Amino acid sequence: MAYDYKQRKKEIYKILHSKTDVLEKGNISDIEHETGGELTYSNGIKGYVTSIFVDIVNSTGLFKEKKDKTVAKIIRIFASEVIQILNDTQLFKTIGVRGDCVFAVYATPTKNDINEVFNMSVEINTLRKMINKILNENDFPIINYGIGVGGSKDLVIKVGRKAIVNDLVFVGDAVINASNLANIASRNGIGPIAIDTFVYGNICKQETEGNQNFPKWFQKSKNQDLEYYHGDIIITKFNNWIEEECWWIKINSKN
Repeated sequence: MAYDYKQRKKEIYKILHSKTDVLEKGNISDIEHETGGELTYSNGIKGYVTSIFVDIVNSTGLFKEKKDKTVAKIIRIFASEVIQILNDTQLFKTIGVRGDCVFAVYATPTKNDINEVFNMSVEINTLRKMINKILNENDFPIINYGIGVGGSKDLVIKVGRKAIVNDLVFVGDAVINASNLANIASRNGIGPIAIDTFVYGNICKQETEGNQNFPKWFQKSKNQDLEYYHGDIIITKFNNWIEEECWWIKINSKN
């Protein structure tokens, strides 16, 4: 057994009895760099964050029914393109992949920041049409996915050991809500984009100023104790290009 449980017991006690400061901040963007207040392994920082989770629907069936090479190609396309969108921002972020789910957490101290993250979810929703058109043209199975967006004022801490893992953990509703909503979106009549009440409340006014029909595009619903809004919104220009202007090229390889 490589795990030195006797030694690690001492480390656990050290953590339990160590001094831990929590710094209240509206913006966590500079937690790695702020002089005298950076996030360390002995403190925590609270700030507003917004999270997106994108989860493939019925991935278990896909993995069981299709050849490994087919699954590998589909997952690689899905993950790489979603990450491309999630990474295309100046907001402080952390991005990751958990099995068939891609996620990101952003520092969003302003309503404009929250709105930017929401717009990513719309772009990711439109992206599905492009991915599926390419998959269909090349005789691959198409996919569906649910997009969950959540926001809150979260506690951010570092965990692990610096030489091995340097991970941020977000403790609060943003990540939990986004993950839960991604698991119900695009299923049982729920729209592909599901956002919690915190996010909806912060973007509704701005989005409605741009298009007065915005509130009509979302339905309010509830899953156990989680209230949320869901809908199916796409980027018109992107969608038109998919439908009308792009010539699709078949991939010269077997599934």
